[in-house]
Amino acid sequence: MKRDAILSLKNKISNNESIYGLWVTLESGSITEMAVALSLDFIVIDVEHGHLD
Repeated sequence: MKRDAILSLKNKISNNESIYGLWVTLESGSITEMAVALSLDFIVIDVEHGHLD
């Protein structure tokens, strides 16, 4: 992960700003690409619960 992105997320949390993210349990990489295009603050890829092995 890029250092600037981590610092931006930390600053938002410190300033009590809203942060937006996505919890992904689908196999499609296009879901993650859409999240990046939406400029979400974080993405969690869950490989334990859901369809991913």
